[in-house]
Amino acid sequence: MLAQMGVNALAEELIKYFTLTIIIYNVVPTILARLCNLGVISRVPTRGRVIITFDDGPDPRYTPRVLEILRAAGVKACFFVIGEKARRHPEIIRKIICEGHEIGSHGFRHRIPWLLGPIGTIREVKESYRIIEEITGTPPAAFRPPWGLFNLFSYLYLCRLTFRKRVVLWSFMSWDWGRRATTENIADKIRKKIFDGSILIFHDSDTAPGASAGSPEKMISALPGIINELKARGYKITLLGELGNSRGSQAREWLLKLWRAWERVFRLALRISDVTDDLGRPTIFRTSARRYFGPRVQLPGGEVLLPGKKVCDLHINNDYLVGCLEGETSPGKIGVRLAGELRRSLPLLAAHVSRDPVLRDTDFLVGITLLHRGSVTAGFTPADIPSPMVRRLVSLYQRVVLNIYHPSAGARLYGKGDLTPKIVVMSKAALLSKYAGEAGCSTK
Repeated sequence: MLAQMGVNALAEELIKYFTLTIIIYNVVPTILARLCNLGVISRVPTRGRVIITFDDGPDPRYTPRVLEILRAAGVKACFFVIGEKARRHPEIIRKIICEGHEIGSHGFRHRIPWLLGPIGTIREVKESYRIIEEITGTPPAAFRPPWGLFNLFSYLYLCRLTFRKRVVLWSFMSWDWGRRATTENIADKIRKKIFDGSILIFHDSDTAPGASAGSPEKMISALPGIINELKARGYKITLLGELGNSRGSQAREWLLKLWRAWERVFRLALRISDVTDDLGRPTIFRTSARRYFGPRVQLPGGEVLLPGKKVCDLHINNDYLVGCLEGETSPGKIGVRLAGELRRSLPLLAAHVSRDPVLRDTDFLVGITLLHRGSVTAGFTPADIPSPMVRRLVSLYQRVVLNIYHPSAGARLYGKGDLTPKIVVMSKAALLSKYAGEAGCSTK
């Protein structure tokens, strides 16, 4: 009986954790995007304009016919294409571009984001971007996630893109892909729901899961009348490229607030403390104590860091760092500022480590960073992260963090090639020997 009760309690706990994981990974990001409009566009911020978009193509049966209607009406649209289909029909993609329309990405295989892991999520976005750029010579104008769904990694990755590209949803659904759709009710929905700034969504293919066979025929029949109705009401049908990104700064402010709230919870949970000077002014470092579970690292002084050792874990003070880089866009000057802050912070880190009772029984300082090029000069020893999957996840996380806090710096530091994250290690003895005198701290 007691054993059965224990199994039941364990099952209940597992269900709770599974439910919480689903909510954090899938539901929360989708709510932030769909209901709060954080990091996405679902209507045009300009009066008197509307945008027409098409999803799920290109389709050789329907897309060319849609192009004929648009050409006859003298209007332009944005086609959110699936990367795999674009690769099969590059001639249609080129025709869309040649006729003055825009190409957006709708993912590589139209997979449900809620069922994808981190690596599959980023691959869906990046692979579709790569194929479109290969065909057209330019990256897609925008991204629209399949079904308008997000997971945690797609939301963070796409929010990073938001300030240079656009993540575009829609203002309301025409339901043109459904089994019950007719030419009349598609047009009627548009007629009743249209408003200033609407982003209209149609589908020029019927191969996506859930689409009714032949449904684009009904949309194609309704499209000329819908365009005439929009013109008669005085709406200008425009492209995404003709609009400014006026919501970018507001979206970034909200995203920063959310991320800072998450970081506060993270710091409290891991008992992370700030490294400050005698006047309480911050540095670029934060610290915590934890067990080390990385690879064996041999240091130049003969010390060896082994898995299981208690270490001083180094974290970056992102709020302070963004203040240091405020207004700077030159890669060279950004590097100079970072080097200067590192020189100022290391002696203060030595003083902090020598005095913090939490770090008293630690013998090594350990951090994980993409910015490890100057770490050897500072006294650290870089080491590779053994797991390829962990390397990719760490790289993604740190890129997202930098681009959230400082998108222009992130673009310049990372835009010219991939950087591999590394573990950087320094013994406490080496830190105190090299920097303690500069901070005036005791090594006892």
